[in-house]
Amino acid sequence: MKRTEDGLNPAVFLRSTVLGGQIVAEIDYISGSWQWQRGYVYQGSQLLAVRQAGSVYWVHEDPVTKSKRVTSTSGSIVSKVELDPWGADTPRSSTADFQPKKFTSYERDANGSDSNVLVCYFRGSEGGRELA
Repeated sequence: MKRTEDGLNPAVFLRSTVLGGQIVAEIDYISGSWQWQRGYVYQGSQLLAVRQAGSVYWVHEDPVTKSKRVTSTSGSIVSKVELDPWGADTPRSSTADFQPKKFTSYERDANGSDSNVLVCYFRGSEGGRELA
């Protein structure tokens, strides 16, 4: 799957059919060549670790709220996502780059939202209308 966001470099996401379509790597086109950016390690369907720039980062998820922390191998927090009871990010969140999924378990869109994931549109004679 290729994408370009806001005029940035194109990216390819490698997905594993064995893991149910989970993203296992991100490869970006930078300065005329494809370069590996991130690798994702899963335990079942749960994201366990992220490898980026030669470092490994551990992902810790609260099973109830789905809030997450990403820590370095030394234990310092490098990213956190705090969610409200409805699954939206709160001002306490920071550096969500390591965490491509939100509370709904859908991947974030280019604008940081996944709000249109389950929306259906009706295209009738009066134009498009939101149904769900």
